[in-house]
Amino acid sequence: MLGLVTGMRHACEPDHVAAMSTLVAEGHGSRRTAWLGAWWGLGHTSALLAAGVVLGGLRAELSSSTMRALEFFVALMLIGLGARAVRRGIADMRRGRDAWHRHGHTAHHHPAQGHHLHVGTWALSPRAYLVGVVHGLAGSGALAALAMGAFTSLPARLVFVALFGLGSVAAMTAVSGLAGWQLSRIASRPHLQAWLQLSAGVLSLVVGVLWAMPMLVG
Repeated sequence: MLGLVTGMRHACEPDHVAAMSTLVAEGHGSRRTAWLGAWWGLGHTSALLAAGVVLGGLRAELSSSTMRALEFFVALMLIGLGARAVRRGIADMRRGRDAWHRHGHTAHHHPAQGHHLHVGTWALSPRAYLVGVVHGLAGSGALAALAMGAFTSLPARLVFVALFGLGSVAAMTAVSGLAGWQLSRIASRPHLQAWLQLSAGVLSLVVGVLWAMPMLVG
């Protein structure tokens, strides 16, 4: 239970929220944005579990330099996502938004054209999954140390990590879905939606710079 609650709280940390805001602000509706949050959580959890198996099996910990490098990579990712959102927001202000597109012979509608894959009726979001993987890797060292300090056996540690991941999936899915529900109300106003995307980009840029500063001056 501790792992579940800790994971839910962890999902709402500033770097996670800033990164996901750049994806959610593209405006896909509550169902689609909830799936984005779920894919982020799945990427986050898969990275944590993979790191947990390796570190737990070897009874090892990530070095402080490795953890700092991973955190710096998170900062770079936030800056990249922010720059992309700012660029898209400015472009949408100038030209409006395309609503329909095709996959083969099938045309369908997305309020914003985020990159996605279709497997049957499922729409997958590689970007959200990879963002979650990066966040998971960056937090894996601290989580592995916590699990090893709290539990003596590898199965118990992995169960803790899995519950932690499940909590992060649930929290991010809920937060993203609620945000998408609100954004869907303004989907018919392209310029307002473009401003929201621009704002999310600026937020991600600011958080990314602040995240990187301690590692650059340390």
